[in-house]
Parts: sequence; C-alpha cells; structure tokens
Amino acid sequence: MLKLGVPVATPLKFKEIFFSFFALLKPKSTVNGFKKELEKFIGSKKIILVGSGREALYIAFEILKKSSNKKEVIIPAFICPSVPFAIRKANLIPVLCDIKIPGYGMNEDDLDRLIDERCLSVIPTHLFGYSQNLEKIKNLCSKFGSYIIEDCAQSFGRDIGKTGNLSIYSFGMAKVLSTYWGGALSVNDENLLNDFCNFSEPYSNSIMQFIILSKIFILNLIIRFKFLGPLDYIWKKKFQRSNEFKDFQIKPFYPANCKLGSFLLNRFFEITERRKEKAIYYYENLKNLKGVVLPTFQENDSFLRFPILVEDINKKKKLLKSLKRIVINASEIYDKENFEKVLSISKAKGKLLNAEYASERMINLPTHSFLRNKELEKIVDIFYENFK
Repeated sequence: MLKLGVPVATPLKFKEIFFSFFALLKPKSTVNGFKKELEKFIGSKKIILVGSGREALYIAFEILKKSSNKKEVIIPAFICPSVPFAIRKANLIPVLCDIKIPGYGMNEDDLDRLIDERCLSVIPTHLFGYSQNLEKIKNLCSKFGSYIIEDCAQSFGRDIGKTGNLSIYSFGMAKVLSTYWGGALSVNDENLLNDFCNFSEPYSNSIMQFIILSKIFILNLIIRFKFLGPLDYIWKKKFQRSNEFKDFQIKPFYPANCKLGSFLLNRFFEITERRKEKAIYYYENLKNLKGVVLPTFQENDSFLRFPILVEDINKKKKLLKSLKRIVINASEIYDKENFEKVLSISKAKGKLLNAEYASERMINLPTHSFLRNKELEKIVDIFYENFK
C-alpha cells in the first residue's frame, strides 16, 4: 500500500510557502514581527523563540533553578518522554502524577498527594488540543511556591497558556499551528521578566532556512495527496522515537518559519473550526457506543486529534487494522512502550493506574482538513462493525 492518510496535518497553502522564502531578505524584522503577533494573540508578556518545545522547556528550567534549590518537577505520567528528558538534562527530577479519565490531564487529587516544598514546578498538559482547567493546580502550587509551566505543545489558542507563570508551545509537523519547525517559551508572570530578559536567541543560518523551506514544500505536496506509505514505513522503522532520549542543543526558530506562522495565525480560527466540526461528528456518532470512552471538550479547544479509549484491548487492535485498510492513519501516540520510557527516566511515588490503563487502550482519530465526509462515515462504520 503506497498511500496512508496523515494523522495530523495543517493545510498550508503553496503561496504561503512561496512568500515565506522572502523572509530570508528581512530575517530580523520577520522574527520580531512574529513574536509581537504571538504575544498579542496569546496575551504573553514576552516570547522567546527556539528550535522546539523541549528546548523552550529546558531554557525555562535553566533559568528558574538559578533562584531556587528545589529539585522536583511534577509531570503527568501520560506524556512524551522528551519532557522528562529535558527535565533530567537540567539536572532536575521528574516526578510522575497520574491522569484523569477522560481528559488525560493531571489528576489534581494525586498532585495534592505529591506536591510539597521540594517541588520547583508543575507541568500540566493540554493534550490533543483539549484544555485542562488549572484552578485547583494553581491553588496547590501557590501553597508551596511552585511555578506552573503549561505544556501547550499540542494545543494553541487565545485562552490556552495564560494561567501558568510560563508556558511552552511547539510548532512542529504534528502540532496545531504547524510551521514544521520551532518552539516558543511564553513568559506570563511579570515577576519573571527580568530573569528571562537577558536570554539570547541563537543565530539563524540562511542556507539551513532555505533547505527547511524546500523540505516543507515537498512534505506539504506529499501530505495533500496522502502519499505517505513509503515515508511512514521508513519513519516507523528508522526514526520514530529515536530522538526522544538524544541530547539536543538550542537551535533558532528560522525567519521563514516565522513567516509561515504569521500566515497560519491569520487563518487559525478557520483551521480550528474545521477540526472542531470533525470532532463533533465523531462525538455525535459514537457517543451511544458501549465500550468506548470519548473526550470531553470546551468551546475554546483546538481539536488536534480525537482521543478515544477502547475498553477491550483486542477490539482496539482490530480497529487499528481496519482503519489502516481504508487508508486512515489512526495513531496511538502514548502507548505502552511510551509509558515505559517515561517511567524509565522519571520518579514514580505511587501507582499510576489511569495512565497505564490509557496507554494500552487509546486510539487517536484524525481531525485534519484533508479528511472528507465519506472517510468520516467509513471510520464511524468501522467502529460499529467492531462493536456488534
């Protein structure tokens, strides 16, 4: 099979990619312009642009730990291994907190058990484009003087990332606002501005920018026609998860990618609305199906994927095979292998029953713009066929 539908895709226009090449002529003003747009859109006091979300997280810890002797950082156990790896790289200790089902965000009751005076920071995550309410987490952090760093790598929006002292964003290929590269650290707490004002962003290389933009053009063409079979095979066999524990350097957010980001910001609500329509379609057609747990969502969510828990593990495996046969790339993301990787470099102070349960039973359905109505109908039909 040569074709394979993409799990996540942002509909870049070819003219947007073409005009992004002109950012090479005015790199500084392009980067500063995108920063200002992000600050206004998010409501940030200061934006720092770097090469990825985990680089942004690492920078946050390198600066925060200068004024504190606290060593522990509490994170949800249902998370990408690059998060605890960045914490370890900063010579801090990632401590695992169980999650809620549904929602998959941090379980506040478990956090209450874990947090104490040793906690430098808590990292709540807004997974799959669905936001977590942070009021209880904020109260717990205030009690022990712990910083909140919101992980918005899989979410984006005007009301996402405002509660934390800091928040991180990712603009990679499988993200809400995808420029195929880059990450951002948002400073939201006025009291932290002086600590972060002297950080110097790395210099961007024009040749590398040209190479990345050329790759984006080719990838965007491939994604539009869903011609991902060979690439998907190579990716899964050779590259997927290969960089999660690999050391990294702080890289630049290239001006050309900033220009792409500006274009996408202008169309953000249009893109999100399309994802939302597909998420609602899944919800309305699967809500009466027994044996599945559907996500809860709010109006301001960005609907990057549609996460479903299938209570019967064998049915989950059959569903994945059936979806692949109709060229639908449904992803597992934080599966059992991922969960064990997170455990291997983190500290667990108790059982993580919900995180372990979700890691074995989750399927993420695509919500991107290239999905057609007949494909959505086929996906729903497959679920009903497997639950007869």
